[in-house]
Amino acid sequence: MPEPVESKRERSTLPDALGIESQATLDSVLHAINRAARANEGSVLSLGKSGEPTAEVLRVRPAREDGYAVVSVERIDSQPQPLDYKLLMDLFELTQTEAQVAVALMLNEDLRAISVERHSSLETVRMHVKRILRKTGMPSQKRLTALLATLAMLAQSPGRTRAGSLPGG
Repeated sequence: MPEPVESKRERSTLPDALGIESQATLDSVLHAINRAARANEGSVLSLGKSGEPTAEVLRVRPAREDGYAVVSVERIDSQPQPLDYKLLMDLFELTQTEAQVAVALMLNEDLRAISVERHSSLETVRMHVKRILRKTGMPSQKRLTALLATLAMLAQSPGRTRAGSLPGG
């Protein structure tokens, strides 16, 4: 297994890339990277400044290749942007109406508000939700909204290929 090497260049660019201002935080990050690369242990570190609410966390996990680590920074105070309903149509073979109702659910709209917005009866919206759950394989609205939030975050990730699409899509 290759030995993780820390160079002066890494020590100077890592804080800039991650917005790290304190030496103690940098030491913690480097320790987590070394643990992931050498001991196969993952970590989650707060990147918040002392006395301020945490807005970002740093996730460090072992890479597939021995001796390396994967580092990602995630904002924990931001809400995902709504998904493009056309993406949901493609992924789950939803109708346009079903996909639009799913997006409204993701935005935490209740069924009554969706029915008013769509000029539909509450029973019609409930029927759409049942179909969405069946097509997505989700057992509940709560699980569906969690799935949609995850898809929205993936669709926003830097690795996406075009607006509203997932990597590889």
